[in-house]
Amino acid sequence: MKILIIGGTRFIGRHLALQARDAGHEVILFNRGQSWPDAPFEQIQGDLNALTDSREALLSLAPDAVMHCLAMTLQHAEDFVSIFKGSKAQLSLLSSADCYAAFQDLVNGRDQCDWPLNEQDPITDIPFYWRSIDSLHNADYDKNQVTAIVQQACPQSTVYRLPMVYGPHDRQYAYRHGWILQHLIHHQSKMILGINKQASLWQYGYVENIAAALLHGMTHFQKNPPVAGKIYNLCEPRVR
Repeated sequence: MKILIIGGTRFIGRHLALQARDAGHEVILFNRGQSWPDAPFEQIQGDLNALTDSREALLSLAPDAVMHCLAMTLQHAEDFVSIFKGSKAQLSLLSSADCYAAFQDLVNGRDQCDWPLNEQDPITDIPFYWRSIDSLHNADYDKNQVTAIVQQACPQSTVYRLPMVYGPHDRQYAYRHGWILQHLIHHQSKMILGINKQASLWQYGYVENIAAALLHGMTHFQKNPPVAGKIYNLCEPRVR
């Protein structure tokens, strides 16, 4: 297969690219040429926020599959479908478990649902749902609107909702496993858990396992088109 990865240089996309290459697939990356300048792949350099400027270069590749790792906003989604709608490529994009109503209840101090969640559980009805919570996310970030735009325009596209992904090249480790790593680095065997940490159960996924699941999905759907067009949660089978 010829696989195009949009945003395949930093974290999940990087591991996906390496695993796809090792499995014998042809891999092309679309990026700014900054995060992984010596990547062992063909690269098309461009601006994610002006994706349509690279329309001809992207379509000329005639990829069998396209994975969008950085579709965060309405504009990202609209640009993506405006280029690839009607193409023969299997389209996939990464979403997040933060899109569920239960997740947003949890981060707002409420717990009103049954666990675990599946793909049919309610998503939050709050647009741009991180705006009132933190400043870490793009103000126009909304994975639910991204999913709706892409799947309405391209019904056979596939969406993967991710847990807290960790591993090599994780830029968010400080918010997830950083305090544990600091204890290990300084050989501190005892860890004090506050009540919030004791009571919190999160979905996790090691980045190489997540990449393997994505690659499996892309190659599986190429052989079995009827199972495309779905939404899949990915995470470790056990909650820690």
